Amino acid sequence: RSMATANAGLVLAPEVTFSYSGGVSLPTMEEEYFQANLGSAADDGDQTSATVAANVTRSGLYVYGYAGSNYVAARFPNILLKKDADVSEARIVLNYRNDYAMANPAYWYDFEVYLDNNAYSQPLTATARNISDRISGATPETQRCRVYPGTAGTEVSCYLTDILKNHVKKSDWQENNAITVVLRSVARNGSTNFEYFHSYESSQSQAPRLII
Repeated sequence: RSMATANAGLVLAPEVTFSYSGGVSLPTMEEEYFQANLGSAADDGDQTSATVAANVTRSGLYVYGYAGSNYVAARFPNILLKKDADVSEARIVLNYRNDYAMANPAYWYDFEVYLDNNAYSQPLTATARNISDRISGATPETQRCRVYPGTAGTEVSCYLTDILKNHVKKSDWQENNAITVVLRSVARNGSTNFEYFHSYESSQSQAPRLII
C-alpha cells in the first residue's frame, strides 16, 4: 500500500510498504523463490542399507543413523529452473513425525546430501537399491547436514545449493525436470534410537519440500 505523510505543513514523499502472510518469502528485484512439493506417494521413501529394497509406502521416513547404512529420498517434479540458472540458495525441509527424544540435547545425526545422477529423475519404486543406485558415483555437497533433537513437527533443513547449481548445468537438463534429493546417513553421536520424518503418507502438509 502507498501513503503520504504530512509534517508541519509539508507533504513527504510517498512511502511504500508490503504486507505478506507468514511463511511466504518476499523476493527482491534480483531474486525469486519458489517451493516444490512431492507429487505423489511414490515421490519419497527410505532404504535401510545399500543393498535392500526401498520402502515407498511407509508412514514416515525412517532414520537410524549408522554410517552409510540409511538413505532417505524425496523426488520433486516440475522444477522451474532453466538450464544454467544461477541458484543462490536451495534446501530441503523435513518435519519430525515423532519426538526426537534423546537423552542429551547435544546428540545429532550427520547426513551427506546428494542429487539423483540423472537430469530427469524417475519416481521411486520398491526395488533393490532403488535409492542408493541413484547416487552411485555422485559427489555430495561439501557441507554435511547435521540434525539435532526436536519435538514432533520440528522442521530441519539440509542445504544443496552447490550441487543443484551444478545439476542444472548438465547438457540434458530442461526446465520442469524432476529431481530427487537423497540424504545418506554418515555419522551419529550418542543415540541408537531410530527416528522418523514425515512422509507423503503420514502428512502431505508436513512431507518433504524443496525451497529454491
